[in-house]
This record gives sequence, C-alpha cells and structure tokens, in this order.
Amino acid sequence: MNTLTVSADERPYYHRFSELDYFHVYNRSNNKEEIFSDTSCFNSLISGFHHYLRDYLRLLAFCVIPNHFHFAIQVRSHDEIIKNLSLKSKKKLTKTQLTFLESKGNVSLHDVVSQQFSNLFNSYAQQYNHAFERKGNLFNTNVKRIRINDQFQLRWLIYYIHSNPWHHGICDDFSHYPWNSFGEIISGRLDVIDRSIYSIYEGKESLIEYHKTAHLHKALKQLTFSSENEDVQGIKLLQ
Repeated sequence: MNTLTVSADERPYYHRFSELDYFHVYNRSNNKEEIFSDTSCFNSLISGFHHYLRDYLRLLAFCVIPNHFHFAIQVRSHDEIIKNLSLKSKKKLTKTQLTFLESKGNVSLHDVVSQQFSNLFNSYAQQYNHAFERKGNLFNTNVKRIRINDQFQLRWLIYYIHSNPWHHGICDDFSHYPWNSFGEIISGRLDVIDRSIYSIYEGKESLIEYHKTAHLHKALKQLTFSSENEDVQGIKLLQ
C-alpha cells in the first residue's frame, strides 16, 4: 500500500485523490435531511457510482443510511484509467477527461476523479429533486475524502462502514442491513464491490471473523487514535 503522507496543500478531510491509494469518501445531506429514504434512492446512488466511477476507482465497501453515505475506495492506476478512457468515444469525454487522456496522465488525476464524483452527485440530485418535487443542493459542501495509509486503518474502516447503521441505531444487526456491502461480500456475489476486498483480509473467512471480533469488542467506541493523525480522523464518527 502506498504510504504517502499528507502534503502541505491538503486540508484535513479533503485529501487529493492519488494513484493506487485508498480513501474513505463520505458526506452528509444538507440539514441532515433524509435523502436516501427508500430502495430506489439507494439503487440510484449505487448504480450511479458504478456508471460514473468504475473506470477510475475500485469500490471496496459502502453503506448508505438516510442522511449520509460512506465509501471505501482505491484509485486505479494512471495506465488503467487511460486504457478505460481510450475505449470511449472522444466526443463523449469531458474536457477534463480528454485532457487527462491526451496528456497520458500528466494532468491531475485528482481533478478527473473529483469531476466524476461531482457528476454522480449532480445526477443523483437531479433525479431526487424531480422525484420529490424539490429544489436546491442535497449535500453538505464538497465530498470528504481521507487517505488511508496502512492495512490496519483500511480493515477497520471497512468494518466501520459496514457497522455504521448499527452505530446510529438504525438496525440491530448490520450483517442484514440491506443498504451496505457486507451481504454482497460474504455471499461472494460481487456486483459492484471489487474482488480485491478479500485479499485485504487474506480471505473471505478472515474478513468475516474480523468483523465479528471488531463488533464483539465494540471497536467503534473503544478504538482511539492520535488526534495528530489527519488520515485517521476521517474514520471517526460523523458528529
């Protein structure tokens, strides 16, 4: 895993997307409004992620609760992104995508990934506002993204994401929560989750055992980290 530290031009909670690095990506709705209120809303967000971001990212875990979402992702390599873009018609590429492609990845990867996230959330907002006869922004400022710098943080982050609805009192058993990726991962039927999720835990059974152990010890409440480590602050609970 890349162990890049936070650069001087990066703000806490807004780290720049970088090649092959892992990130915790999350955000909340404006005024804590419930904008993921049913299965159709959930499906719209996840299918939108797959449509706009699969060429740029590997999705490792997700959870959607009524007023916010969490993703654990890995940015693909420059070469892989360029290959994916080269398969598309240039007429359908945005200016940022086309510049990235023609520069062979020398233009900011962060910009092209950020644009795709913006496209996802704009698309979701348009669909939601039309369906519910609503106007205005849905999300609170820009999407937050925290670089994850070691395997321990990554494993714990994935557990944290899966157990988030339990922490917020939405369900008693996060393993049966319909809007997170845990069920998909343990079933082995990976629709949007990248298969590399298993190697992070050295196998599916180890992944399941890790989640059980972390939950048994109530890791969300008991694990503490140095407040000086900005990379970990993003894993802490959304207040």
